[in-house]
Amino acid sequence: MTDLFNQPRLAPEGGEFPKVDFHRATRMGGCQCGACNPGRMMKVSDAAIASASETGAATAPTAAVTPVGAMLARHILRDGEIVLLVLKPSFWFILLSSLKTISIVLICMLGAIAWEGTRNREWFYIEAAIFLIAGRIMWSVLAWMGRLYVLTDLRIIRLSGVFRLEIFDCALRKVARTTVQTSVRERLCATGSIEITPEDETLLPALWQTIPRPIHVNEMIVATINKAKSHGMGAAA
Repeated sequence: MTDLFNQPRLAPEGGEFPKVDFHRATRMGGCQCGACNPGRMMKVSDAAIASASETGAATAPTAAVTPVGAMLARHILRDGEIVLLVLKPSFWFILLSSLKTISIVLICMLGAIAWEGTRNREWFYIEAAIFLIAGRIMWSVLAWMGRLYVLTDLRIIRLSGVFRLEIFDCALRKVARTTVQTSVRERLCATGSIEITPEDETLLPALWQTIPRPIHVNEMIVATINKAKSHGMGAAA
């Protein structure tokens, strides 16, 4: 690449370069070059990184994630750690995680209406049921937004939680096994869950819940774990 900064510059027709009033520049806020203003360089770097991401410069296969999830992922990654996969649960997670509560609320509503008989208070119970179901669905939406599944060349990570962030972090060398679990409801939605069991029996297994193409994702996880164990990779968590 040509070094534009070290090439000799030709003087203008007058024979000399224009003079710069440094005192005036100081009064107006100082020099705006990158050396004197590191913050300006940082802004340019951030813009370049964003542009590179938009044009496909990043090679790791990632899914669309929320800004909060992306920020958290950047903070928990270690220097030199390569992200291989970033996933969020399927949108079906919102409905499937709310089905039990919705069923209980509907049963209670119908029971209350039947018990009231002819007192004409049906709308009271219907509105109460709608309020409870809407609240449960909103909670599921917040839970979906807070979930993020990350696979790197060293670790497997799960971020979850609404008001309090919970992080499951296990080195690949310390993963005992992964298992695909598919319920009837998940089969109907073409999704599934992956259970990650650490070798340390004192640690609880983690669940990548309601993800699309669970068998394909599990094969990728198993291949990465085998590669890490055979090459001695996967630093201790």
